Amino acid sequence: MKKLCFVADDFGLTKSVNQAILDAYLAGNIQGIALIVMADETEEAVRMIKEHNINNVGIHTSLFSFRKADRKQRADFIEFFRTASDEEVKKAVYDEFALYESLIGKKPEFIAPQWNMHGNLRVLRYVSEYALQHNIPVRIPRAVLVVEEVNDRNYSAEIYLKRAKVRMPTHLFAHILGSDATAIKEAFLSELSEVKDGESVECIVHPGYMDQDILELSSMNYERLRDMEIISDENFKQKIKGLGFEFTSYSEL
Repeated sequence: MKKLCFVADDFGLTKSVNQAILDAYLAGNIQGIALIVMADETEEAVRMIKEHNINNVGIHTSLFSFRKADRKQRADFIEFFRTASDEEVKKAVYDEFALYESLIGKKPEFIAPQWNMHGNLRVLRYVSEYALQHNIPVRIPRAVLVVEEVNDRNYSAEIYLKRAKVRMPTHLFAHILGSDATAIKEAFLSELSEVKDGESVECIVHPGYMDQDILELSSMNYERLRDMEIISDENFKQKIKGLGFEFTSYSEL
């Protein structure tokens, strides 16, 4: 049997994103939710998690605020990685994990980076330390902060995690850009057809409804509606099952 988990990133970003992700989870269209702990609507997202007793929640790490008023940009992170001391990097990583624990009341089910920042080995050192200590799986690292897509392999970071024996899925698939939902479903199915028996897959999606906040906060707008269409397509899900996949939570990958 092959295992697959659709993970919705950006929980906490805006009210419209929160509602779309909650709707997708309750409908069984996603199996994991990645929570941003320093976003404008984190408090509402946490309320939803507790109100609906959602257990399949990981941390979507951003290291610093993702709020509209003081949100860091990619250049800020690159400068931080270049100039910060090891202790400053460690503090940023562990402070964010501590905030998640205080909000949710337990450790995250998985660790998923914003903007692929775990591809930076200075960050990955402390992420893997925390993950190993608590037996938490980590999203496969990709290229660092430079592209929207996650297809660029980061072999040094991936090998680092493998050698440390950090738990990871076998594969990571995502199609962030593009307007053609049919083409993206076909791309997912093509990738999934190559997965071998006994392997596991994380598929990243970004469900969301449209509102003014998402237009101002994110370069991903229509793509969130597109992803809602993709994950709610019953024919698409049946084709995935026909390839021998079982939908499961991240911790069971």
